Amino acid sequence: MPSSSSSGSSIPKPEIPSKEEVKEEVAVAAKKTLSGLRSLAAGGVGGVCAVVVGHPFDLVKVRLQTSEKGVYNGALDVVRKTVAREGLMRGLYAGVSAPLVGVTPMSAELIKITVAVSFWVSIPMPLQWQQICKSQTRSLPET
Repeated sequence: MPSSSSSGSSIPKPEIPSKEEVKEEVAVAAKKTLSGLRSLAAGGVGGVCAVVVGHPFDLVKVRLQTSEKGVYNGALDVVRKTVAREGLMRGLYAGVSAPLVGVTPMSAELIKITVAVSFWVSIPMPLQWQQICKSQTRSLPET
């Protein structure tokens, strides 16, 4: 039976990176962090815009669905009566804070995840998304 000796095997010691290598790795990490923050900001702004534009329509829809029959004669009647009774901003943007708090971070993460997945899976994003993300992150690959 051959005997195994451990005297001949030595574990190689890891090399310590030079200052230049460390600086390069820090620069790459900083670029990735900045790119992630840009994506987060772009998604946050997109989420705010979506809520600001869409909330009045949602409010009109909910009021039509929940009101008793005969209170409103259609969507424009809801807008007219709401603005007359509560004012433009208070009437059409009543309850907007909850969607802003929920949708904004969700949209931010969605853009961040979409960009990350497009790198891993190599599925081309729609051209409009690429242009929007490229203007925000400046790090998307050409397709």
